[in-house]
Amino acid sequence: MKFQSNLTALSLALGLVTLSAPVGLGADDWEKLGCRNVGFAADHDTITVGKTDGRYKRIKLRVRLAPIEFYKVRVVFGSGADLDIPIRQAVKDGSESRPLDLPASDRVIQKVGLNYRSIPNFKGAAEVCVLGKQD
Repeated sequence: MKFQSNLTALSLALGLVTLSAPVGLGADDWEKLGCRNVGFAADHDTITVGKTDGRYKRIKLRVRLAPIEFYKVRVVFGSGADLDIPIRQAVKDGSESRPLDLPASDRVIQKVGLNYRSIPNFKGAAEVCVLGKQD
């Protein structure tokens, strides 16, 4: 009887762990490359990543504390080459931009330049983070 109740408890515990696990292990394997606080006066920022910090296939922007409207992202690669990506997307507090694909030849990111307009919400400055994915 005790064995059966222990088995039931174990099955229940495993079921709860399965339900609480993220969908597909590694589903959120985006790496934070850097963040900036965004004031209402600024209209651009640069986030320095590093010349040897991984080969990223795509990036996206995560926004917190206030909405931001992005116009363009400039990615400067370790080789010195750069890529302008027109984004034209408003990102709400707690949301992310769509993933932005990077060319296969240059994926080591040195820095990311952001052109944007912060949208006043009377809560203070926003935070924007650049996330990268290597797959």
